[in-house]
Formats: sequence, structure tokens, C-alpha cells
Amino acid sequence: MKHLYTNTKIETELLGKVTFKRKPIFSKNDYVSVSEFPELAELNEGDVVLITPDGNINVLYEIKSMHNAIMATERCNHRCIMCPQPPILQETDKTNFNIKLLSLFDKNTHDIGITGGEPTLIGDNLFVLIEYIKKHLPKSSISLLSNGVKFSEKEYAEKLALTNHHDLQIDIPLFSDIDTEHN
Repeated sequence: MKHLYTNTKIETELLGKVTFKRKPIFSKNDYVSVSEFPELAELNEGDVVLITPDGNINVLYEIKSMHNAIMATERCNHRCIMCPQPPILQETDKTNFNIKLLSLFDKNTHDIGITGGEPTLIGDNLFVLIEYIKKHLPKSSISLLSNGVKFSEKEYAEKLALTNHHDLQIDIPLFSDIDTEHN
């Protein structure tokens, strides 16, 4: 994820696709014009950015990248010593934001990662995200980065199987607290 900064003032967060065409900042097509935010000139047409009122520009999707990801949640049910993610107990549900973000992805996106924290902590909303990707980004494979704990619940594992996504991979990293085994 790239981070840029702008001096252009906005009232509320702005999520949109980068365009080099002259369009208003808040169009119904969710485009962000480089003419309004010159800092975006180093990006590509179709990249997706989130611009905050304090001037931060976060690049959330890069059209030329083979690997883009959405963060399902920042919460986690493990406290791995090597993890840079700070513990978060509560947060606002990100599902609607992620659906909006996914709606801005190019229809030919190759691979979408679903990560976190621990994505399974959003419960059945994980299946909402997978179904959205399946319907609206049918060429995309999904890589789900998980610690796998939730899949010990047979019913949850069955619900995931029932999504019947054509190319869903669950990535469960295995770590050791012994450095020679971990590496």
C-alpha cells in the first residue's frame, strides 16, 4: 500500500478510482481526478485511493498489480510475537467499505487477498465478501490469509465450502517460537 499526502482540503473521506480525465471530484462513477489531486499523477488510471480529510492518500488497489488485498478486520484471536498488527478488540465493521472498494476493482483483476487481523472474525460477512467477488469479479482467484482456528468449527467450514468459489485458497502460515524451525 502506497501512502501519499495532499494539501487539497476535503470535508469527508473520498474513495475512488484515479482518472486522468477531467471529471468532478465527487462523480457518481466514483472517480478521483488527477487534475484535482496532482499528487496522484504517479499512479495509474484505474488505481483506487482513499483520501482522508487530514490529507492522507492511501492507495488501496493497483490496477497493474497481480496481487491486491482487502483487510476484512484488524481484530485477531492470536497474539503472535512476530506480528506487527497491534491488538484491537473492537472496530467498526468494514464489510460495506470492502464491498464498495471491491466494486471499484477492475473486472479483470487476477487475484484478491482477504487478510486482516483474522478474516474469519467477521463471521458470515466473510461469505458476503466471497459471494460478492464470485458474482462481480468472476475471473478473480481468492487467497484467504487465516490462522485457521475458526475452521475447527465444522459448520463454519461447511459454509465456506458452500460458497463454491472456483478458485479459493486458504493460506494458513505455520510458525514456531524456535527461530531455526520458524525460518
